[in-house]
This record gives sequence, structure tokens and C-alpha cells, in this order.
Amino acid sequence: KGKITITEKGKAVLNGGVFDTLYFDLLNCAIQSWDWGYEDRYPDYHFIQQSAQQLIERLLTTSSVTVTAMQIFEGVFAKETRGIDQELKDELCRCLLVRFFYRFCIPFGILKADKDYFFLDKKMNDLFEKTEFFMSQFPKIINGQVSSNKHH
Repeated sequence: KGKITITEKGKAVLNGGVFDTLYFDLLNCAIQSWDWGYEDRYPDYHFIQQSAQQLIERLLTTSSVTVTAMQIFEGVFAKETRGIDQELKDELCRCLLVRFFYRFCIPFGILKADKDYFFLDKKMNDLFEKTEFFMSQFPKIINGQVSSNKHH
């Protein structure tokens, strides 16, 4: 009918005022179900989305507040990309920049960019700043949800 309605679970979360579960569910859905590769010029580089957990862990463990796509790419995929030509490596890193940084991290409040990300020329060495939410609340939300899911 062209309508969107909130589920009973969604109503309960909103009425309860605790949004950790909702955030975790949306994050999990974005990783597991949503296609990060929609309408971009890159081939089916599914390994980027399949590596979401490792990419997030790398962001969490990187000591600096600012990161680049190249830095995260190298940190997670250095072994797998050893020996491939630089042109392909650059394409893979640009794909990671678009799919992981712009389509996932910024909308989920994990990273922020200095510029309006819809209109800028995306470069692999652009600096992105980890958000305060990501550094302080994100680990608590993830750890809390993973712990509570183990008990169910």
C-alpha cells in the first residue's frame, strides 16, 4: 500500500527510551542484508562487506583519532593484496572508501568527514575523524548486545 509502519518491537524500543538494541539491530542488518555495492562502478567486491567486523575492529584499535581509507585497507588487507598491481590495489581501496566509509561508517555515526560527502571528490588519503560516539559508546553497545545475545 506504499506505507511504512513501525513494528511492535520498534514501538517498544522507542517507548522504552533505550536505543542500544535498535542501533545494534540496524547495524547488523546493514552488514548482513543491505548491499553496500549498489549503483557504484566497482565490480562485485563482496569481500569488503564480508570483512565489516575486521574493518570495524581495525577502526577501534587504531590509536589515532583520524584515519584514511588507505590506512584501514592496508591494516586489514595487506596480506591478501601483497603482489597485486598498484592500479588494482588503488581501485580496491577506493571501493572500500565509498562502500565502507561513506555508505556505512558516516551514516552510522562511526566516522565524520570535514566536507559534505555527497559532493566531494573522494580520495583514499582524505582524513576522517572517529566520532566521540564511536570511541566511547559504540564498544559498550556492541559488547552489551553480543553478551545479551549469547544468553538467549
